[in-house]
Amino acid sequence: MFTIKVITPQNKFQQFKQKWNSIPKKFRINLIALALLVLVIPISITAVLNQVRIRSNASINPSGTVTFTIPTPPAPLTINTSYPLPVTIDTGSSKVTGASVELLYDPAKIQINSVTQGDFLTNVLANPKIENGKITFTFAAPPESGGKQDSGTLATIELKPLVIGKAHIFFSNNSLAAAIGFSDNVLKTAEPVALTIISPSPSPSPNPSPSPSPSLSPSPSPSLSPSPSPSPLANPADLVDTEDKPGDEVNIYDYSQFVSDFGKIGEAGWIRADIDKNGKVDIFDYILFVKEYDK
Repeated sequence: MFTIKVITPQNKFQQFKQKWNSIPKKFRINLIALALLVLVIPISITAVLNQVRIRSNASINPSGTVTFTIPTPPAPLTINTSYPLPVTIDTGSSKVTGASVELLYDPAKIQINSVTQGDFLTNVLANPKIENGKITFTFAAPPESGGKQDSGTLATIELKPLVIGKAHIFFSNNSLAAAIGFSDNVLKTAEPVALTIISPSPSPSPNPSPSPSPSLSPSPSPSLSPSPSPSPLANPADLVDTEDKPGDEVNIYDYSQFVSDFGKIGEAGWIRADIDKNGKVDIFDYILFVKEYDK
């Protein structure tokens, strides 16, 4: 005669409980901590990888048509040698009126010597600025152009690699593009660049030491005088209220509206773009607009 022992989930739990309680309390605490660590590490790694993925090819607006790109150089860069690097735009089907770019880089790996405006958007709304690992500029199409639809160079960055290895330049999520017929950001993607930096090849003949680049100190920022005290009156150049409050800020979306209204004629002050209220939106309104931009 024999006995059949039925093992139920309750029995298994009781067995586990007995074995668990037989383990010293100190070891039980260590096991719990280890289990939590095993769970947290993959979550943290996933979050970091997702952030890198976002910065590597940020999709700013999936319904947009515009792409910003920094093309990868055809060959590795040599340390302590200056190189030009273009920042390009492809507008797709949009008629772009302005582009505001913010680039991020590691100043311990890359030195930015200068930023030169390209020939695609020829008006300046905010001059290039280089500071603390960040480059910013805002360029625009002429107001009479009605926007620009094509591809070309927004700016050229002159940089000098400082270390051997890898370095990156990213577009931040503050980068944007404005276009005729749109009230929000039309930037779809902003593609960064990964730079490979190598040491110089040995030369059989002695080379004279390279003369130092003229004035490696950063160019003085253009006229950073403090802005005047805010006026209780609304800013007359604040034409639309995208990403701001009525009358408080003049940004790239206001410029897009200005370009759309440029050349229109009507009663004095009939539309907001008629800033000087003379019945037509012309170059004199443009001068007033640029004066108020980014205020």
